[in-house]
Parts: sequence; C-alpha cells; structure tokens
Amino acid sequence: MIAGAVRSLIVPEPTSRENAAVTTLSLSNNVIGTKGTEAIAEALRVNTVVTTLDLGYNSIGPEGALAIAEALKINGILTTLILKFNTMEDAGAKAVHKAVEDRTGFDLVL
Repeated sequence: MIAGAVRSLIVPEPTSRENAAVTTLSLSNNVIGTKGTEAIAEALRVNTVVTTLDLGYNSIGPEGALAIAEALKINGILTTLILKFNTMEDAGAKAVHKAVEDRTGFDLVL
C-alpha cells in the first residue's frame, strides 16, 4: 500500500494535473523504516517532479539509506534531501553522500 501511495505522489499519472505541481514532499516523522524507504527509493528512480524530499525522523537504517543512494544515482530531479535524525549509521550516510557529491547545488541534510 505504501509503495503505491508514495509512487503516486512522486510519479504522477500523465493525466493527473493535480499531482504535477507537487515539488516538495515532507514525509518526516513517519517511522517508515526499511520497507517504506525501499518503496520511496523505487519511486525516486522514476521521479519527474519532486525536487525537495524530507525523510527526517523516520528510522531509516543502513539498508534504507543504501536504497536511497542507489536511487539518487538515477534521479536527476531531486535537489534537496533531508535525512536528519535517522539510524543509517556511517555506511548509509557515506553512501548517500557519495551518490550526490558531484551534483552541484545539491542540498543534503544528514
């Protein structure tokens, strides 16, 4: 269920004009964990509208952070990602940072 809901926000249907204007999405403080993060990462791979994503305070661990990092290698639309106060440990934080380190103007908040 979460995967479909997140996907519909990040990847609007071509006929859905309502969602086409969503550029900032805050999912902070939802304790989405690994499964939720993986669903968000999947949607980020095909995201065409969201430029700012707040995933702070969500119990995102290392596995979730790695999924986000892999999605960021594909996603060129996102310009701001907030991941503060998660449990991704050094490995997850480093993977996310490495995925965006060459993107000029990218705002990563860990």
